[in-house]
Amino acid sequence: MKDSRRGVMLLETIVAGLLLAVMLGIVLRALGVSAIERRRVEQRAIALQEAAGALERAAALRWDDLHPDRLAQIKLTPTVDNLLSQPTLTWTVTPDESPPGAKRIRVDLSWQDLRGQQPASVRLNYWAYPPAGNSAQEAP
Repeated sequence: MKDSRRGVMLLETIVAGLLLAVMLGIVLRALGVSAIERRRVEQRAIALQEAAGALERAAALRWDDLHPDRLAQIKLTPTVDNLLSQPTLTWTVTPDESPPGAKRIRVDLSWQDLRGQQPASVRLNYWAYPPAGNSAQEAP
């Protein structure tokens, strides 16, 4: 009777070990996925902060200087090149007619993730209005 119980305990130990190994595999996979997602969130936060800083530098320019050639001179900070892979800053200036002469300035910051794929870019908008006294005809 003792010999048959010894075989059952061995089988129970093997099954428990297999269950433990499967659970450990699931936990390790979940930790890996959460680490990747955490890194993506950190990159997006860094990109958002950098795009906001670039847009603030653009907002500090004179209204007449708010055109794509001048905005292209605004560069990313050197630390962002270390934190994001191949960051690209793109500026778009479009006229907005409410009120007449206003400009809509859009900054897009994109980068490549760890796998070399490009995630959704961070996009911010800013509306600039002509200084008081400028009419829509005087706007460049």
